[in-house]
Amino acid sequence: MKHIFVPTDFSENAQNAFDYALHLAKKYHSSITLYHACQIPASSVHRPAPSIIEKEKQAIIIETRDKLRSICQKSMDSGIFCNIELSVSPVSEGITATSEKTGAELVIMGTTGASGISKWLFGSTTAEVIQNSVIPVLAIPIKTTYRPIEKIVFATDYRDSDFKFIGKLINLASLFQSELRFLHVQTEEGEFRSEALFDSFRRKVNALFDYRKTYFHLTEKEDVVDAINNFANYYGADLISMATSKQTLFGRIFSKSITREMAYITKIPLLAFNS
Repeated sequence: MKHIFVPTDFSENAQNAFDYALHLAKKYHSSITLYHACQIPASSVHRPAPSIIEKEKQAIIIETRDKLRSICQKSMDSGIFCNIELSVSPVSEGITATSEKTGAELVIMGTTGASGISKWLFGSTTAEVIQNSVIPVLAIPIKTTYRPIEKIVFATDYRDSDFKFIGKLINLASLFQSELRFLHVQTEEGEFRSEALFDSFRRKVNALFDYRKTYFHLTEKEDVVDAINNFANYYGADLISMATSKQTLFGRIFSKSITREMAYITKIPLLAFNS
């Protein structure tokens, strides 16, 4: 991975995500693009002249560029090349469009995760980016500091589309010599998954990817979220990963209205692939 894209709103949470990105960039020997979507205040009822609006816009752009350069200097001081990008656009649209334009291979951004999964996922910029980005998105919970990724949990529904993501996860796992644990949660609501399908998935992964630290887990529980929560905590996961298609596990979980707290989300980074 050669290029990491980091959106920022200059908040403490965004800075935390940038610090995480710096550590990952060092490991991968990647460059970083730091990005901000400028928001121009709406005009008042007494609409100012176009020239005044343009001056305000340019002032915001200049101030934003200076802030981005200041943050980027921290990256340059660490020996990591950092480029800046900004645009005047809606935030999530700007992130997805600019990350694609720059050829980024990963988007890293912060999320609060403090008021239940519905607020964390739905109605947030991170959620919109996850849902629309063709680039993998790594969401870093607030106050989560970087640590080596020694244990990865990939929640799967055994779909063929998962295999294009598994290769990327194994590349990440190889870099850290991480455990990679595949978890499928069978529910009464979901499609029936037999032991035979579980064994077939395991054989296919082992046939396609030569990585010895892979483990496979099948559990049966009606509440998929609780199952992943308990599993991640039990194994001390450093990273949880899911696919975001509505047909996959991620879509099956997060299409529901879930309002209770998700402790593991507030502590463990989430790597989302959009199929």
